[in-house]
Amino acid sequence: MKNKEHLEVLQAEISSIAKGAGISFTGTLIGVGLKYIFELSVARSLGAEFFGIFFLGFSIFKILERVTTLGLNNGVLRYVSLYRGENDTPRIKGTIILSLKVVFATGMVLTIILILFSRDISSRFFPESNLHSILIIFFLGITFTGLTEIMVFSTQAFQIMTYKVLVRSLIEPGASVVLFVGFLIFGWRILGAPLAFVTATIIGTYFAFRYMKKVIPFIMKSTPNSVFETKKILSFSWPLFFVGFFDLTNIHINTLMLGYFRTSEDVGIYGATWRTAFIVPMILISFTSIFAPIISDLYNRKEKKKLENLFKIITKWIFSLSLPISLLMVFFAKKILSFWGSEYKIGAISLIIICLGQLVNCITGPVGFMIMMTGRSKINLINALSSTALVVTLNLFLIPKYGILGAAISLGVVIAVINLVKLIEVYIILKVLPFRLDFFKPVAAGGISLCTLFLTSKFLQNIHHPLLEIALGSTILMGTYVLFLFLFRLAEEDRIILRKIKEKAMIYKRN
Repeated sequence: MKNKEHLEVLQAEISSIAKGAGISFTGTLIGVGLKYIFELSVARSLGAEFFGIFFLGFSIFKILERVTTLGLNNGVLRYVSLYRGENDTPRIKGTIILSLKVVFATGMVLTIILILFSRDISSRFFPESNLHSILIIFFLGITFTGLTEIMVFSTQAFQIMTYKVLVRSLIEPGASVVLFVGFLIFGWRILGAPLAFVTATIIGTYFAFRYMKKVIPFIMKSTPNSVFETKKILSFSWPLFFVGFFDLTNIHINTLMLGYFRTSEDVGIYGATWRTAFIVPMILISFTSIFAPIISDLYNRKEKKKLENLFKIITKWIFSLSLPISLLMVFFAKKILSFWGSEYKIGAISLIIICLGQLVNCITGPVGFMIMMTGRSKINLINALSSTALVVTLNLFLIPKYGILGAAISLGVVIAVINLVKLIEVYIILKVLPFRLDFFKPVAAGGISLCTLFLTSKFLQNIHHPLLEIALGSTILMGTYVLFLFLFRLAEEDRIILRKIKEKAMIYKRN
């Protein structure tokens, strides 16, 4: 009886998270697909060497994007969520406007300085890459991407995922694909890729502004008057600036160090494995993006038990949905990379290593957000600094000797280690762990489905088209996985979600 009442209390939150995560996952899935198509098109059109040059510029851009926001995107997410719960519109408005002004000023200063020194950056750090012109194009998009980040996080703080998904996962990558095809038609091959990417970023800024005004209509009005809590927001955000900077550096430093020690072709092959492996955590991203403001709200209201239960439920869903994706990536690593071109297939082992690191990331769930959204931003900073020190050290030893494989090992190890450290920290600080007894169900179902795939591998090898082989293999693995999950019996909260999905489907059918 007590368990039933407990589930009824959680039902609204579970349904809300599932709905938001469903929107986020759908958009993320399409967005990942579009980004994958864009970069795959660039790779196949330019070859590994020139794709490596583009990917170097892209990695520098992503790090600078985080520098431009100064951690204020997470400050907006936390404080707008809190002020929304208190119905404090003057502080909501002040938080967003302050963040936009700071990001705009920072972005403009960075853009001017970096363009002036772009030739020196290219010649000193990547002398073989001829990166100068591509860097200038990427630098022009820094301010726009920073502003977009603040605006989409503002709408996310209202627990509305639709607009962030539309901008970041649909509009920007979709526009990149269309623009790149257009530039190819005009014969702009090498410069066409960064031009398409940056132009799409500017288009995304325009739509982010429109959506922010729709969700927060008073943001552009004279009333209410803005209340600026500059010291509070900056003191929370500045450690997160370094956290975000070092977290993103951990992901992209391998690319930059590979470009320094090895050739642009090596960077291109590594870029293909990197992009493919980062399909694995898209479930994690979908759930944590909607769960993050809920963590802040529940912790602020001292509803620790509800937060703990949701943390466990969400982690189980993340792991259950991410496991079959990881297994498929590992099993078909070489086949998947063959779509990028025959020269990329040598990155198969690297792909498997990074995927295993990402699987650990998914097993531990939203541990980073549990630390950050409960106000422990300085702990996240220590974690980020430690992981950066570890990845740079590993790169210095492994990349000169092993090249692409060394970069993959260092990234996979750091992703796994830092998430296990965060898991321990969450237990020490909040006295909670995300694991439940029914974690064995996806583990067992995954093991059985992988064995089934191995047993049918000889039959699959007789299919000489890689796309058909992967499609059939995916059907076998997913079918077996879902079947055994049902045979092992779903938990009550899983049934709640399935009932909601069924109800929605019936409504759509009637309409």
